[in-house]
Amino acid sequence: MTAAGEEAFLHGLEVEVRAEITAAGATPALELYAAPESDWLLDPAEVQSEQTGLRSLLGAVRALEAPLGPLAGPSGPSGPDA
Repeated sequence: MTAAGEEAFLHGLEVEVRAEITAAGATPALELYAAPESDWLLDPAEVQSEQTGLRSLLGAVRALEAPLGPLAGPSGPSGPDA
């Protein structure tokens, strides 16, 4: 994949993940606990797990989008060999 193609893919992925986070946030998990368990359409623990996974994915996308400086990574002067 070309650098421009990777940037476009990552940007599209970030937009999609943000939309999923917004949708998942529309039903806060703590509010689900207030209803009787027999009325749950979703398990609140699964909602929290999904939100955590989406935030982790967003963080990974942001890390991939961030430009790497000359000191980035373990092989740079600030790495373990310094």
